[in-house]
Amino acid sequence: MNKKMYEKIIDNRFKISGILIILFGIIGFFINNINVKDWILTTDKSFCFWWNIKFFTLILLSYDLFFLITNKNKKLAFIGSILISFSSSVQWNLNNIDSLIVGELLTLLVQNYFDKNKKVLISILFIVFSIIYTFTFRPYAVAFGYLFLALIIWIIIKNICNIKNNKKEILLGTGTILISIVGMIISALFFNNHNIEYSNLNQTGISTLYSYLYAILLPFNKFDGRELLSSFISIFPIPMMISLYYLYKKEDHSEFLLPITIVTVLETVFCISGFPSIISKVTLFSQTNALRTMSSVSLANLIIIFYFLGNVEEELFKIKYSMRITIITACILIFVSFPTVFLSRIFMYLFVAEFTLLTFLFLNFGDKKYQKVLLFFLILTTLISGIPVNFLIM
Repeated sequence: MNKKMYEKIIDNRFKISGILIILFGIIGFFINNINVKDWILTTDKSFCFWWNIKFFTLILLSYDLFFLITNKNKKLAFIGSILISFSSSVQWNLNNIDSLIVGELLTLLVQNYFDKNKKVLISILFIVFSIIYTFTFRPYAVAFGYLFLALIIWIIIKNICNIKNNKKEILLGTGTILISIVGMIISALFFNNHNIEYSNLNQTGISTLYSYLYAILLPFNKFDGRELLSSFISIFPIPMMISLYYLYKKEDHSEFLLPITIVTVLETVFCISGFPSIISKVTLFSQTNALRTMSSVSLANLIIIFYFLGNVEEELFKIKYSMRITIITACILIFVSFPTVFLSRIFMYLFVAEFTLLTFLFLNFGDKKYQKVLLFFLILTTLISGIPVNFLIM
């Protein structure tokens, strides 16, 4: 893409989003053949008015979030927003993805608290949207909530020096957090959240965390529960493992890697084996399941990938070592069980090829050539897995 055109799209993203919301809304009204009320309010059908607002809001918020995570790299932020918004996890579950949208907004509000002057207004907005968050789809609210909590902790640690001598701002920020917590507890205890889920696919096990490998096949194979198996293209468990390795070997970037890695490991353990009943109730994981939490683990790994791309320039491994790591970690796939529809040998070859390619490219992200190829395949696999769900299949 021409660089000037690329910059214009980013700089005018709000205007372009507004135009596309109207255009897609008109298209949605005619192709869905529904009344005006349903066209405005429903998110069950593609391109309805509220569907469009949620989708483009997610694109805009994801861009700002990745802009922050990648140290203000516009290119990486733009790609990150595409990988989130067009992921199979979002496209299959756009009706239930409010937790992701509100969670991103809350995270960005915390950063704006440190950057902007209108701190009282930002504090009020944070309290309001934190309470709104409790009414979103509960399984995602719990799973994504821990991830956004890790990001918020990182932002606070990163910016706390800017206001440590300003007692008023510290008191306002502390009060905002406490009021938000109380508000969320009250809303959770005294108001019914009807956005819950009862599923026959509450399975656990490491296999759920590798569902991103067949995300590209889900739109083209009909079977029950496809939306539960959708995922972000995450290269699990490589980013999480590299983050642990980096924390052990280096002292840099621990303010970001430590909280997000703790959450990723915690949710990975939950997906693989679950938690004892008491721990599940205390941590609220009793209100979610492994298949929904898997989306959060995938997103966390994707965020770790982009943090490394935007903030770490050094070479972590030499080529020969990255090849060995790729081969060794690929052997884990022997123990992964895939849905019956994907047990054909040709699919097995595809999954191994996909995993080894993405893993090798990420392990060598310090080389700009490998980084470009990695981003290309992340975009390609994401678009193949997401676009057919709502943009091609009606």
